[in-house]
Amino acid sequence: MLSAQRACAALAARRLAVACVSSAQAHRLHIHTSVSCQDEVKLNAEWAGLAKKQLKGKNPEDLIWRTPEGLNIKPVYTQADSEGRADELPGVFPYTRGPYPTMYTYRPWTIRQYAGFSTVEESNKFYKDNIKGKLSMWSFLRRCSVGEITGAMKKVFGEHKASTRMVSGAYRSEFGEHEEIALANNRVTEFKRHEGRNPRLLVAKMGQDGHDRGAKVIATGFADLGFDVDIGPLFQTPREVAQQAVDADVHCVGVSTLAAGHKTLVPELIKELRKLDRPDILVICGGVIPPQDYEFLYQSGVCAIFGPGTRIPQAAVEVIDNIEKSLEKIRQAM
Repeated sequence: MLSAQRACAALAARRLAVACVSSAQAHRLHIHTSVSCQDEVKLNAEWAGLAKKQLKGKNPEDLIWRTPEGLNIKPVYTQADSEGRADELPGVFPYTRGPYPTMYTYRPWTIRQYAGFSTVEESNKFYKDNIKGKLSMWSFLRRCSVGEITGAMKKVFGEHKASTRMVSGAYRSEFGEHEEIALANNRVTEFKRHEGRNPRLLVAKMGQDGHDRGAKVIATGFADLGFDVDIGPLFQTPREVAQQAVDADVHCVGVSTLAAGHKTLVPELIKELRKLDRPDILVICGGVIPPQDYEFLYQSGVCAIFGPGTRIPQAAVEVIDNIEKSLEKIRQAM
């Protein structure tokens, strides 16, 4: 709470000083290490009297904080400090309370949080790099798309390459021996006996969705149940996922989506698979998908959707069911 008050006080004092302090005064304040600020910043008389007693005769003006920019920050601000000043509103120039009207409505401490993430030197480097990449708050204010902003950031920072390793046996050892596990294993064994190979799954992350923990859990779980599993890298395009699926000759692509891109990216993936003449490769979805979007995805060609809380052995059995139905249709059409 104190940090938030101090941040607000600093902001108010900055605007006050810019309006009232001449360039000569600012220069003088910047040079001197100890300055009497009575002429520039007037302390509340009642508070100053009480503070002087508590400070045992010391000057309350010594509590005024002078910033490196030469601005004086009072230890206490009152309503009198804002008299005669126009209200500053979120979404209104100069955007001191945020670029959008409701952006920080319930989070007045956001600016303080940002300031506490790094040193001054690191923050300066970060914003200079952003400028080099043509990225700043003005990008948002000028209605740049997320793709445009991401492209600018990639030019400066490069692209994160996450590890896609699976930990063999981790899921099964944690789940323990259970009839669900046995059923899923038996279905995989039966599938291999009929088809000559294990069911093969590609777990994919598309777009700007960097939440890969769930995808790794699914990949590890399905592998422990007997599936052959490939994991695609983060931030793939639908075309890249489709090409990897064809190259790996998978039966099914499992799209892990937690960033609301499913209504755009999943239909594009299905289109790309058709372009590559592999409409037989099934597409399933898992993750955080609003139930009202399920029908749209089914109409687009998705064969199964698994929401939060789905039991992996049950999902594995359902995936095998869908693969077997698809293969049977292909045989009947031949």
